[in-house]
Amino acid sequence: MATNRIWHEARVLAALEAGACVITSGERLARAVRLAHAAARAASGAQVWERPEVLTYSGFINRLYETAMAASLQAGIAPPPKRLSEPAAEVAWEEVIRSTTHDGGLLQPAAAAQEAQRAWNLCSAYRIPLERIAAAGDEDARQFALWAEHFRCRSRTEGWLEDARLMDWLATRVRDRSIPAPAATLIAGFDEFAPQQAEFLESLRVAGSRVEVLKPSVQVENTVRGVDCADAEEEGRAAARWARALLDREPAVRIGIVVEDLDGCRDALARALDDALCPGASAGDPAARPYELSLGQPLAAVPAVHAACTALELLRGRVSFATASLLLRTPFIVAAEGECAARARLELQLRARQSGELSLEALVHHAAHQAGVARLHAALGALIAVRLPARQAPSAWAALFRDVLTGLGWPGERGLDSAEYQAVTAFHELNEGLVRLDAVLGAIAFGEALTRLKRLAGGSLFQPAGEDAPVQVMGLLETSGLRFDHLWVMGLSDETWPASPRPAPFIPPRLQREHGVPHSSAALELAFAQRVTERLQASAGQVLVSTPAQEGDAKRRPSPLLAALEQVRLQELPQAGLLSYRRRLQAEHAAALESYIDERGPALAAAEGVWGGTQLIRSQGACPFQAFGRFRLGAEPLQEPGLGPDAGERGHLAHLALEALWSQLEDQAALLALDVAARRTLAERCASQAVAERTRKLPEVYTRRVAELERGRLTELLGTWLEQDAARPPFKVMEREAKHRLGLGPLDLTTRVDRIDELPDGGRVIVDYKTGRVNLKGWLDARPDDPQLPLYAVGNPTRLAGLAYASLLPGEMRYLGLAEREGVADGVMAYAGYRFKPEAAADWPALLGFWRRTLAALAEDYAAGDARVAPKSADTCRHCHLAMLCRIHELARPVEESGDDD
Repeated sequence: MATNRIWHEARVLAALEAGACVITSGERLARAVRLAHAAARAASGAQVWERPEVLTYSGFINRLYETAMAASLQAGIAPPPKRLSEPAAEVAWEEVIRSTTHDGGLLQPAAAAQEAQRAWNLCSAYRIPLERIAAAGDEDARQFALWAEHFRCRSRTEGWLEDARLMDWLATRVRDRSIPAPAATLIAGFDEFAPQQAEFLESLRVAGSRVEVLKPSVQVENTVRGVDCADAEEEGRAAARWARALLDREPAVRIGIVVEDLDGCRDALARALDDALCPGASAGDPAARPYELSLGQPLAAVPAVHAACTALELLRGRVSFATASLLLRTPFIVAAEGECAARARLELQLRARQSGELSLEALVHHAAHQAGVARLHAALGALIAVRLPARQAPSAWAALFRDVLTGLGWPGERGLDSAEYQAVTAFHELNEGLVRLDAVLGAIAFGEALTRLKRLAGGSLFQPAGEDAPVQVMGLLETSGLRFDHLWVMGLSDETWPASPRPAPFIPPRLQREHGVPHSSAALELAFAQRVTERLQASAGQVLVSTPAQEGDAKRRPSPLLAALEQVRLQELPQAGLLSYRRRLQAEHAAALESYIDERGPALAAAEGVWGGTQLIRSQGACPFQAFGRFRLGAEPLQEPGLGPDAGERGHLAHLALEALWSQLEDQAALLALDVAARRTLAERCASQAVAERTRKLPEVYTRRVAELERGRLTELLGTWLEQDAARPPFKVMEREAKHRLGLGPLDLTTRVDRIDELPDGGRVIVDYKTGRVNLKGWLDARPDDPQLPLYAVGNPTRLAGLAYASLLPGEMRYLGLAEREGVADGVMAYAGYRFKPEAAADWPALLGFWRRTLAALAEDYAAGDARVAPKSADTCRHCHLAMLCRIHELARPVEESGDDD
C-alpha cells in the first residue's frame, strides 16, 4: 500500500481518516500528502472521497484569520485588525524610511525596506527585543530600531496587523477559544521551529487540539554512497542518465534529484534531463516531460506576464524600441496570430528607421501605413484616447490596467497551455491585489502605480502546478517530509556545505546568535547542515551524494559531512546509453542515410534580377555561401536601433553633405577663391542641408538636439576636409554620387560612385568617401576584401588615372590610393612603386586587366549558383551573421587565421 511519497505515511493517512488537520512545511509536501491519500482511497476501491484537510503552514494561518473575520461578521462584533499583506507592509516600511531618513536619504529605499521588513519578521519570530537592538551600539541597528518604532506606532494608529504579528494575535484568540482550533493537528515536514511558531503550536494544545509533530526517522535500512564527478555538467548529465536507466527498468519508480544550487544550474540541468528523458523535446515533441523541475521563476519573467507589463508601458506615451518590438512580436495581444507576418514587416520598417525610442503616436502612424495590421492599429489608437488622471488610488489604477489590457486583447487569441493560464490568473490576482496598497499609499501617480505592479510581479515567484511526474527535481529545503525510491543529491562540496553564515542586516550578529536565528553563525549552519544531511540520507532506499571535482579553475572536494560515505564510480551506476536526438535518428535510419555535399544552388535565371551591387562581389570573395545567403536567400541581420544616428547613418550624412558642397564648388579653383569665413559658411550650409534632408525621413532619430549636434559635427568635418582638397594639385569634379551600370561577366550591376575628379591632363580619379579605417591590400587579391574601387575602375575605364579613398576619420583625414603616376594627391602613390603587387600585374594597365579577370570570375561563380562554405579567413566568419545557416563550426577542416592588416 505504501507509495514511498512521504515520511510516516501510515500515520499520516490514519490521521486524515480520523479527521485530523495535516499542516505541512510547504506546498510540495502538501500535494504529496494529498496524492498519497488519493492513492490509498483508490486502492481501497473508493471512487469518490472528501478532500482531506491538508494545508501548508501559511495556508493554515490564513484560514484561521478568515475564520475570525467570518465569526465577527456573524456575531455582529468589531472585525479583527486590518491585515496588512506582505507587499503592503513593505510599502509601509518604505514610507517610514523615506520620512525618517535625512541628509539626502538612501539611494535605494525600496531595497532598504525589504531588508527592514525581513529584520522585523525575524525579531518577531525569534523574540528579539527592539530595545536590545537599539542599545547594541551599531549605527545601522539603531537606525532600524528607529524605523521599527515608527512602523509599530503607525500600525497601531491605522489598526494594521502585519504578518509578523499575525501569528501572535491568532495565538491569543485560539487560547481564549475565540477562534476554534482543530480537534487534531498533525505537523509534518519541519526541521525546526522558531520560538513564535512553537508558542503558536502550544496555543493549539491549550485550546484542546491534539498536536503531533512528525519528525523523520533517520534510523532506516538503506544504502548511501558518494559519487565523484568531473564537474557540475557531468554531474547533471550523469544524474539524468541514471534516472532514465531506472525508469527503463521500472517505470513506476519514484526518483528524486536534489540540487544544492538549483537556481544556478536550472537551465543546464533541464537540458540534460530533456536529452535523457525526452530527447524529442529538442525537436519540438509536445509530449509531457516525465520530470518536474522545481524552483519557480519571477512572475514578471513569464512571457505572458512580461507582455502585459510591456503593453502597459505604452501608457507612458513614449517607449523604447525594444518595447515596441516585443509588442509587435508577442502572441499575447490582439490578433497576433492573424497579423503575424504583417507585424513582422512593420517591425523591420521600424528597425530601418534607427530610432532608439518612439512615441505612441508615431507607432500608431506607422501601423496606419502598414497593410494587414488593422486590428493592432485600432487597439493602439484606442490607447491614445486614454486620459490618465494625475493621481488616484492604487485600486483605481488596477481597474485601469485591467481595462487597458482587455482593450489590447491580452492574453491573445490562441489557446493558452496550463502554465500560461496559471500565470495569467496569477497576474490578474496580483493586479487586483493593488487594492491592498490603498490604505498605505493613498493617491499615487501613474508611473508609481506601474512601477509598484512590476515590482510585485518581479518579487512574486511563479511555479505552475504540474503533474505527478516520476522524477522530481528540487532544492535542499523542499525535500522535507518527502520520500523516494531513489535519490541523487548533487553539489555538496566542501565550499558549499555547510554554507557560510549569512547574518541578516540591521540586527547585530551577536543578538542573532544569542537567539538562534538561522544562518547567523558557523555553529548554527553546521547544525542545520547536519540535520538536513541526515534527513536526505534517510529519504530513500538508495541514495547517491555527488560532488563536482572542478568548479571553473578551482578544485572541489566532498563536504566533510560526507567523508565517511562509501564511494562508487560513475561506471558502476545504472547509466542509460543515450545519443543526441540527431545521432539517434541517424542510428535508427542508417540504411536510409547517404552523404551528399551540396555546394551549389540554382544558377541565376536569364530574367532574374540582381541586387547588392559591389557588396555582392565583396561577399562572393569573402565566402561564396555568404553571398548566396545574403543576396539569393535574403538572409540579412536585423538592424538594431539606437539613440541617435549610428555609424552607417553618419556616413550617409557625410556623403550628402559632400555632394551638396561639390555641387556648389564644382572645381578646386572655386574652393581656393573662398576665404576662411566663406569656407566655414559653405560648410555650415551644406551640413544643414544634409541634416534637414535626413530629419525629414527620420524624424524619430533626428530630434532637435541630435540634429544640432550632427550639424556641428558635420560642419567641422567638412571644414577640415576642405583643407585637404585645397592642398591638392588642380582638379575638377566631374560626377557626384552618380549611378553607373556595370556589366561584369553574366551580371548586370548598379553602382554609385561617390565622386570622379578630372585632372588637368584629362585623366580621371575615382574617389570613395570612407568614415572608417581603410587599407589598400583589400584591392589586390583574387578574392579582394574590398572590391568597391576596383569595380568602379572596371566600370569606368576611360582615362582612368587613379583610385583613392577619402578617409574622413577624425584625426586621420587623408587620401589613400593608387594611381598611374605620382602627383595626384598626397597619400595617392604611383602603382609602379607599390610593394604588394599581384602576380601578372606589374604595371597600371596590367592591374586593370587583373581586376577585370578576377572580378568577372567571382561574378561568374555567383551566377552559376556557387554556394560553397569557403571563408577566406577566420575574420570572414568572425564578422558574418550566417554561421547558423552554413554551420561552419561543424566542419572538420579549420579555417586559417588571417594575417596582419597593411
